[in-house]
Amino acid sequence: WLSFGFVSAAAAAFTFVLHEAAGGGWRGSGGKRSRRDSATRRQAAEYLSERQRALVYARLWEVHYDQGSGTVAARWRRLARKAITLNRLGLGESSASPSGEGHHQDGHPELRRRVSWADRQLRPGIDADDVPFFILGTHKDDMSCQPTVMTPPLMDALQHHLPGAVRGYNYWLKYSLVRDGASLTALESRAGPSTYTVLAVETLEGDILGCFMTIPWRKRSRYERSGQSFLWRMRTPRVEQDSVVEQASMEEDIQVYPWTGENDFCQLFANDKIAVGGGAMDDAREYGGFGFVVDGDLHRGSSYPCKTYGNPCLVSCVEDGGKFVVANMEVWALTPFLFEADAERSEQSIKYREENALQTSSDLCPWSQFL
Repeated sequence: WLSFGFVSAAAAAFTFVLHEAAGGGWRGSGGKRSRRDSATRRQAAEYLSERQRALVYARLWEVHYDQGSGTVAARWRRLARKAITLNRLGLGESSASPSGEGHHQDGHPELRRRVSWADRQLRPGIDADDVPFFILGTHKDDMSCQPTVMTPPLMDALQHHLPGAVRGYNYWLKYSLVRDGASLTALESRAGPSTYTVLAVETLEGDILGCFMTIPWRKRSRYERSGQSFLWRMRTPRVEQDSVVEQASMEEDIQVYPWTGENDFCQLFANDKIAVGGGAMDDAREYGGFGFVVDGDLHRGSSYPCKTYGNPCLVSCVEDGGKFVVANMEVWALTPFLFEADAERSEQSIKYREENALQTSSDLCPWSQFL
């Protein structure tokens, strides 16, 4: 038996040498791809670290100053001015802003309206009717999922395109690639119970794109239709601006592509990919037809024009065939509840009813057929 063991070990070593000499090896081209993926993952980590160090992104979550503009970001900031103004008057704070610009041109003092992170969380002194939406599942100091793909100005810009039934709902962070890991299983387990969701992807080039869906993210073998769904993207890649106002204006500038009705290829959640949209446009058949698709390890993806949403390529690297590297990815659920515990109980009850919907009375009682 000892001799047989030596012979087997020698044969295995000889086979390994032959594979390596032939350039195949046990890794082969997969080893090259693994090394390439490791390099791009390091680049993604460096990209996110740089974003996390940028103070302007942190201030997007902390405070926004309303300068009287008519942009979307200004409109959602003005929605909370009543509660904030009353709080500041009650505390006896000065009406002057830190920059000394607390007056109108006519000389009358102006209280600078601002919306802070605390105003996005239900607490004493905050009127829910004055705040357009709250943020659940994370907070300003939650470093486990920072930096987030979604920001308050971006969330509010999307609110204006949501169906009327969910417009004004609160954002609840269900899945974060940074926090929960790059896994389709983790995404399904955490975001699967939610019906109304916003999926957001940030690429290594700063492109921000995603979709709104009205069907849960659960693995299926075929496409599902979502007639109220849409694709969206930020008009320009995300770059650090000099001021919070400029950054908010960039974040709110989005393009939305609703369902065209051409086909039913809205959502595909398979074992090896996530795809939204399908059906190649006539002028882009050589590129395929996914609105955007992300591979099973949530590391690489691509975007093409598709008939489902009538969208162009959603990323800036069009000359590279619409391919991109994922830096971060999130799934936000839309919920009417103000507390995360209530939202979780609601989803659990819905899941229980769905799991037991196929059980009839005859399944529950063996004697029911004789009654």
